[in-house]
Amino acid sequence: MWNDSTSGSLRVIFDVLPSDQSTNPEIVNSTLMLHLKERVLCNCPDDADLERISIKVLQYLKPLRRRSRARGRSNRLNVVRQRVLWTSMVPWVSNTWVSVPVHQAANDWIVLNRRNHGFEVLVYDQYDQPIHSSVVFSGIECRQQAELDCMEAFLDLNPLLRNTSPILRVFKSESPFVNQRKKREVPNEYSQPSPVRPEGTQK
Repeated sequence: MWNDSTSGSLRVIFDVLPSDQSTNPEIVNSTLMLHLKERVLCNCPDDADLERISIKVLQYLKPLRRRSRARGRSNRLNVVRQRVLWTSMVPWVSNTWVSVPVHQAANDWIVLNRRNHGFEVLVYDQYDQPIHSSVVFSGIECRQQAELDCMEAFLDLNPLLRNTSPILRVFKSESPFVNQRKKREVPNEYSQPSPVRPEGTQK
């Protein structure tokens, strides 16, 4: 389900660890960065339809999974609970990055210690028609065999090799002592989705 290519959306989950509450963590800034692919032009009137695209980013509030069979009923999808974090019309400029503010999600996971179920990204053209995310965004760059999870060790993290996987950047401040006035900023960058699949999913 999580890797269902027919959904047309981009689903990513990052291995984000909660902070020690004794440090009084506070999210300063959190940004999800998505890389736009080369826009293929056909030199036809339809080219203008994709000059600008609508991007919608949602946070999963519960795991995307199927219910187990019960009382003779076949497996069926759970009700999907999501929160809209950001939506905007942006120009589709080839080989550039879109920065999406996701402060609320980072606060849930790091400060409030709530479970992380990942993001879903949807794309539409100027007429509100859905576009498959694989056409617009670069996916996870993995050099490992397809039957194995894409672990950090197999990812191209060298910027010189033009890694274009989704990135989550989080800056937080901490004040370990109650009476301490100044807080120290602790940057974190998550440059690849977690290899651990969401609860209830199967390969």
